Formats: sequence, C-alpha cells, structure tokens
Amino acid sequence: MGTSNQAIDHKLLAATLCDLRRARDLITDQGAALDDHWEEISSEEREEVDFLASRLDQGHVQLLGIQDDRFPIGLKSLRTPPPYLFAVGNLDLLNERAIGFSGSRDATEVALEATATCAREAHEAGFVVVAGFARGVDGVAHQAAIAAGGSTIAVLPEGILSANLRISGEYEDSFPGENFLAISQFQAEAKWMVGRAMTRNTTVIAISECLVLMSAGETGGSYEAGKAALKANSPVVTPAFEEDLSPGAKALGRTGAVAIDSIDAFRKRLGEMASSEPEVILTDEPGTLF
Repeated sequence: MGTSNQAIDHKLLAATLCDLRRARDLITDQGAALDDHWEEISSEEREEVDFLASRLDQGHVQLLGIQDDRFPIGLKSLRTPPPYLFAVGNLDLLNERAIGFSGSRDATEVALEATATCAREAHEAGFVVVAGFARGVDGVAHQAAIAAGGSTIAVLPEGILSANLRISGEYEDSFPGENFLAISQFQAEAKWMVGRAMTRNTTVIAISECLVLMSAGETGGSYEAGKAALKANSPVVTPAFEEDLSPGAKALGRTGAVAIDSIDAFRKRLGEMASSEPEVILTDEPGTLF
C-alpha cells in the first residue's frame, strides 16, 4: 500500500540537514558518501538526527532520495532537481497522471466554483489533482477532488513538519489518507518563505501534464507559475466560464496559454490529454531552494 510507512534512513536524513549543494552531492552519490558523512558528524549532530527521525516516524513521514524508484520522474528530470522529498500519505499517487492547479488566494466565488468544476472533471478524466495547499484556488481544487471521490497531491511551500496537514470542513478526515499525498522538497522544519512558495510551483508543474491557472493577477505567484510552465513547454489553460479572463490569464494568452470558455471545452481538452502519452518536460527553472 502507498501509505505503508518505512523507518527513516538516518544517514539520508542527516544529508538533508546540509546545505542544498552538499545534500545533492551526498544523496546523488549515495552509499559511500552517506556513510562517510555519517561518520564525520558529531555525536550531538547524530542525536539531533535521531530526534528528528523519531518525530518524522511518529507523523508517518517517508523520506525519498532522488535515486529512489518512487521519486517522480517529472521532478527527477528537472535540470536541477531537488535531491530528496519528504512525503505523507499515499506514495502511489506519484505514479498517476496528474493535472496541476494554481491561482489566486483571493479568487472570486465564480472563479472558485469554476476551480471546483475543473477539479471534478480532472478526476473524471482519470487525473490526480495537484496544487500548492494554499487557501483559495489550491484549497478548493484539493477539496473538490476529494469530494468527487478522486485523489490529490499537495505540494508544500514549507517543511513537512511545519505544515498543517489538515483541511477544515466535511473532508477533514481525508487528510492524509489513501486519496491524499503531501510532499515537501525542503528541510523538514523549514518555514514558509516567498522563495519556497515559488519553488513549490515549479514542482507542481514538473509532476503535472498541464497547469490549470485560475484568477491570476498580472503579478504574483500564480502569474509566475504560468510563466514558468510556458517556459517549460508545459500546457497552460485558463478557464473562465462565467466571468472575464483574469488580467494574468490575458497576459499569458499572448505567450501561449489557452483560454477555455466552457466546461465542454475543458472536458474536451482533458480527453485529448488522457488519450495521449504523457511527456516528460525539461525546464531551466530551479528545482529547489532553501
């Protein structure tokens, strides 16, 4: 089962406490490098790792190095991929085809209703819904997927131990569960930062076949996510069923985003993707930041 937990590898965990470049070198090199690093650190540092491992184990957190077969191939294919992922929930969801969602935290009610409709349609077409676990568009996308009987992946903009992996309302008990996975590419106790939120968007794009962009302004994280997706040659669609396109959607339309003006058009687009083979996209965007 995807939610079965394995004990945290203490040597791999010790590498995640290093700076990013050092962590990447150690984890990519694997065996001997991780062993040597473990021997080099002090007894106090080992105690710190042991304590952190116990906290992660208690939270049913798993740790994947980039060489792990379960590490998502889309993320591994970034030019500068994150060397590790912390995960809670059903890891099998990383093997499923996925559609990413991004949008304003302060989207209109009409845009949020459209988001819910699109998330349900993504599930019906056979896709896992991926989003950044923020309020607004992200939260509605996660909730709608669960409510429809589908699955969702939350890509966190902070460390796995810093995130509140709960969701208010009727579906609170679904987080985490068989139809939910949360992943973080940051140190386990890392706090939210703008740079991490932007980096999280790159990960949403990397593990998704398309980015659904809702209610984006001409600046801000959602607009930058759309730009990053287009730069990575990943399709971007901007649904607006009962209101005008957002300023960000209009701007991105000039560089390749596709406006979707009806649910039938969105359903058709999903069908076209579902009937074709997924592509692995290479991007020049950064894979991770600390």
